[in-house]
Amino acid sequence: SLGDCVEIQTKTLSVIEAEEFDGEGPAEVEGITIFDLYPNPSNGNFTVSVQLNEVMPANIRVFGLGSNYVHAQQYMEGSDTYEASFNLSVAAGIYVVLLETPSFTQVRKIVIGQ
Repeated sequence: SLGDCVEIQTKTLSVIEAEEFDGEGPAEVEGITIFDLYPNPSNGNFTVSVQLNEVMPANIRVFGLGSNYVHAQQYMEGSDTYEASFNLSVAAGIYVVLLETPSFTQVRKIVIGQ
C-alpha cells in the first residue's frame, strides 16, 4: 500500500563546558570594544553594534548555523563605530553573525524565532 514510507534523521551534538573568564561579559578580543546583537532572541529584525579600537573597515555577515549560506551582509568603512540593521525572513533557528576586519574575526550567535 502507499504511504508506508518512513524517514529517519540523526544529528550528533557535542556539548562542552562553558569557559570561565575574569571580569564581566564575554571575553574581550583585542581591537573590539563592543560587538553586540540586539534583541537576541529576535524575530528576524535585529541590530549589530560594533565599536573598534581604531578606524578600520568592517564586514558583517549572517550565516545559517547548519549551512554556510550567507543570508545577509553589510560592509562599512571610514569609522571605528558601526551600527547595522538586519531584517531577515528566515526559518526559526540559530544563526551566526560574523564580524570581519583586516585585523581580526569575531563570531556571535543569534536566535531567530517565528
